[in-house]
Amino acid sequence: MQFSHKFSEESPEEIADIIYMKTDLKRCYKCKTDKNITEFYDDISRKDLLSSKCKDCSRTYKNLKQAVKTYKKCPKCKRNLEINNFYRNNGYGDGYQSRCIDCRTSSKREEWALTPSAEFTRKIMIKYGLTRSDYENLLQEQEGRCKICAELFSDVLLPKIDHSHLTGKVRGILCHSCNVGLGNFKDSIEVLESAKNYILASR
Repeated sequence: MQFSHKFSEESPEEIADIIYMKTDLKRCYKCKTDKNITEFYDDISRKDLLSSKCKDCSRTYKNLKQAVKTYKKCPKCKRNLEINNFYRNNGYGDGYQSRCIDCRTSSKREEWALTPSAEFTRKIMIKYGLTRSDYENLLQEQEGRCKICAELFSDVLLPKIDHSHLTGKVRGILCHSCNVGLGNFKDSIEVLESAKNYILASR
């Protein structure tokens, strides 16, 4: 077989890759095994557009990397914590969320807090035109309960501002379930009435 490519400036590894480009085989630099090119992930940074490691070696390396790591630093609270203090997420290099569970939970609670932070106050002013006083008055008028199901808000049942997607007007404060429910029914009186009749007919 004749190759017209000049190898003068390529390393031995690059030359091997170029030669294998003429076939359906590629040598994994990790396990040194010749494998079909379908056994390699795509990598546009390489000349042959394929990863230097085969899929098996890539998976082994990733699993080993995740298994070895027992501690991780949370960028928010700056603590070095055991890895079980982080949610799993394969979208991250080490397989875990960047922020610890405590920080993710506290951020979520702060976002819809019963006692708004300065950051929360700024967000609701930008998004809904509400001041902190407006928000607290709504909570007080509703006696700290969801305006639909009347469940009492807490650290578990968090309040969520509800608004009309047509007018943008704030209608009240609901729990997450009721707010999502209205969204799923597209704020349609007809659909809600139909759902009501459906439930009544089955009783």
